[in-house]
Amino acid sequence: MPGLLGIVSRKTVEESTFDSMVRPLLYQERYRVDKSVRGQSALGRVHLGIYNLMPQPSVSSDGAIQVFIDGRIFGKEEDAEGLRKLGYQFNQSNDAEFCLSLYKEEGDRFIERLNGNFTICIDDRSNGRTILANDRFGFRVHYYALTEDALLFAPEPKSILSYPGFEKRLDEDALVQFFSLGEFWQGRTWFQGISMLPPASILRYQRGEMTIERYWRLSYSPDRTRTERQFVDDLVKAFRKAVDIRLQDDLRHAVTLSGGLDSRSIAAAIVPQKRRRVIACTFGKQESDEVKIAAEATEELGMMKHLVLDSSPELIIENAEFDVNLTDGRLYLGLAFVYPIFNRIASEADVIFDGFALDLTLGGSYLTKEKLGAKDKADLLSILSKKRRFTDSQLQALLTDSFYERVKDRPAELFAQELEDAVSVEPGNVSDEFAMNGHVAWMHIGDVAVRANVEVSHPSSDNDLFEVITKIPPEWRYNHRIYRKFLKQLSPEAASIPYDRTMVRADSPLFVWKLGQKYTRFKEFSKKRLQILSGNRGIMKNKRSYVAFNEWFRTNRAWQAYFEKILLEEDPVSSKYIKQDYVSKILAEQEKGLHDHSLNLLYIATFKLLIRKHFLEGR
Repeated sequence: MPGLLGIVSRKTVEESTFDSMVRPLLYQERYRVDKSVRGQSALGRVHLGIYNLMPQPSVSSDGAIQVFIDGRIFGKEEDAEGLRKLGYQFNQSNDAEFCLSLYKEEGDRFIERLNGNFTICIDDRSNGRTILANDRFGFRVHYYALTEDALLFAPEPKSILSYPGFEKRLDEDALVQFFSLGEFWQGRTWFQGISMLPPASILRYQRGEMTIERYWRLSYSPDRTRTERQFVDDLVKAFRKAVDIRLQDDLRHAVTLSGGLDSRSIAAAIVPQKRRRVIACTFGKQESDEVKIAAEATEELGMMKHLVLDSSPELIIENAEFDVNLTDGRLYLGLAFVYPIFNRIASEADVIFDGFALDLTLGGSYLTKEKLGAKDKADLLSILSKKRRFTDSQLQALLTDSFYERVKDRPAELFAQELEDAVSVEPGNVSDEFAMNGHVAWMHIGDVAVRANVEVSHPSSDNDLFEVITKIPPEWRYNHRIYRKFLKQLSPEAASIPYDRTMVRADSPLFVWKLGQKYTRFKEFSKKRLQILSGNRGIMKNKRSYVAFNEWFRTNRAWQAYFEKILLEEDPVSSKYIKQDYVSKILAEQEKGLHDHSLNLLYIATFKLLIRKHFLEGR
């Protein structure tokens, strides 16, 4: 897995020790490794040979400072010009050299204004300090651990676990988060002592002491002196620029086009002559709504071609155990199709454009009338805490009695703590800030299987774009009100294509949009009721999405056999935490079509495979 890794110790670091941390990351022969081993530090970069091709580290003339970077920085022309006027010389296409010059001039405060998708390491022998920092959203997931004599960091926990003497122990609080939230908050991992570097963080390690500073946090400050039209104009301008600066290279680009609006907006923002060189990629079967809408968008926008890649149950089964190893169990294995699909895409594209969270931040997809009308934070907390993977009653049924009694209050405490940290004021803004800094901030593990094959770029995370978005009042973001106006001005052609959640044109009047939402929800509800009432005989194929977990658990014999083996097999570690009889019960209900437990079963299966991989060795 590409990324930065390092050992900064009070003792001399052996190159062989560092190499043992590198080896678990080398999934493909094409991966390249840069490293610097000197005395008490060993630092390096594993990369794809796409971004920042020149060997690293970049080193100051006196040899005191060295810089590694994983990723890419955009929009640096103004800073570069200022540095040149001060006499600095560097290759502007080399982000490590650029950051070295900024650090020499300003210290590490320059990191706060960088615009891009990056993790950076600065090792400064002049003051004995090592710095590890990331972008505002922490797109390139990295982990760190502090031992008695060293700081360790890497893009995967398994690298840290390979460090001599590091003890592998299950983090029980992470287990609670995984099942209750479906994700990990506050930097938790499955392994005690290993944490994920939070987004927008600067980690400083000096003389055995470590501090972490969060230099930015997404929050909203609505400006009601401005009109919707002014906001739309600014959005279009900022978004076009965000896309354009990420296309200023000779690399092969692709957009993961779906039936939604985010990736479509990216494709629409590309100037027409460049669109003809950009590939559209979609997961799913030809007859699915996602593929049909994406195909229409590809043709309407004049893109190079449309790759349709089947996210089949067989592909997930084949790749499931590899995926749990790749993501260290942080991503539920229903998405195990991602690595092999992007391995295929890598033959035709170097960089994937992803529409990160625009639907949430601009489209208000998490907003509801209930959230907008919340009386206070306590009222809002009761609403937000309903978004769970396993509810309290399901969690109690799943976890062993003794373990549940110890941890039953943790989900509520997590929600309350995250909400308390919110700095926005209005309920709708607090809700979206909570979602972005809670649920979304820790979801970038989903990029891991993509970045193992290609580079990923997120124009919708651009600094200047977010300066506009965070000033838009929540009532204008709600129900995609301003998003639809933005898309129509950005590209009338893109706005004329149906949206998969309504199945009506994106530029339809609001009442038509709402009717479409109600119709699609009613249709899905009716399908599930027919299935239950018919005793699992009235099976209608899922044409809405690129995966059909519920359907596969009921009808695909290979899928059933594979997951029965995982879910029904007991082991001494998982049995300490989860009740096997409950797992057997919900699996039987799922296969009979009585309830849709498909996602919960996939989370349990992920946990069991994780335990098998890391905690049953030698048993």
